[in-house]
Amino acid sequence: RRTGAMRPLTLCLIGGSISNAARGQLALADQQTAEGRELARALGWTAGQLASFSAVRVLAYRGDRKALRRAFANGQAVAATRGSGDMIRVGFAAEITLHLGYGEYPEAYQAATAMRQQDTIGLTAEALPAIVEAGLRTGRAAEAEAALIDLERYAAASGTGWAQGLLARSAALLAPQEEAAERYEKAIDLLGRTTATADLARAHLLYGEWLRRHQRPSDARPHLEEALTLFTAMSATPFAERTQAELQAAGVTTAAPRPRNPALTARESQIASMAAAGYTNQEIANRLFITANTVEYHLKKVFRKLAIDSRRQLRDKFS
Repeated sequence: RRTGAMRPLTLCLIGGSISNAARGQLALADQQTAEGRELARALGWTAGQLASFSAVRVLAYRGDRKALRRAFANGQAVAATRGSGDMIRVGFAAEITLHLGYGEYPEAYQAATAMRQQDTIGLTAEALPAIVEAGLRTGRAAEAEAALIDLERYAAASGTGWAQGLLARSAALLAPQEEAAERYEKAIDLLGRTTATADLARAHLLYGEWLRRHQRPSDARPHLEEALTLFTAMSATPFAERTQAELQAAGVTTAAPRPRNPALTARESQIASMAAAGYTNQEIANRLFITANTVEYHLKKVFRKLAIDSRRQLRDKFS
């Protein structure tokens, strides 16, 4: 950014958006996608190239089936012409996320196995936790066990808290009753030390579901409430609705908390976050390659939508 290297900056923003969406940092992923696409347009990228970067996992977490279907098809078409395995992987990962959010396990299993069959170097391991979860829910215990064995190998090679947390969460799904709770708690502990908000929320949800099904509703409620808080903050609608249904089954009748900033567009959220971080209008304009007047226009809309009148209040909203 400092040297004006726009093409590398564009690619870094796109890559960052994919990574942050995988972690569940959806607002940041949206911001990076919007900025990356803005730069890409300035660089003369074609409509097809732009269509391949459409934050598919963000669409999946928000439950937008129609937009995801369109973006997935566009991305797969571009990937096929380029032989781009990572783009194919991102599309399948988004499909998996959508189906798991809605509890559509046969479809999630199909997408996860298709993703793994692509065998993109270094990326196929992402399908394994989904194969364990969806395989178990669809009566494919042998396939789920095989995927868990592979996941153990990948997690050992990785050694990261994220990988180990996913392994513990997946192992809990297949563990006997006397061992499952300990493994879920280990998963929550490990994932809680990472920035993988989405997988932490899913660990709380799965544990809460398990506890409720084993006649422990009072123990399930704190985990389900934490999952609901995290999913709602992410605007992960399908997962939030699934969690709310579990809470109701566990005897909780309170309404789901509202997302922090549900009314903001991606661009408004992007500019508001930068303003909250302390950037001036001119600095924001320079980073986004727009005018300071455009920044001021968007901030006025943000202030009106959030019913605030100062940047200090904006910092409170985006802290």
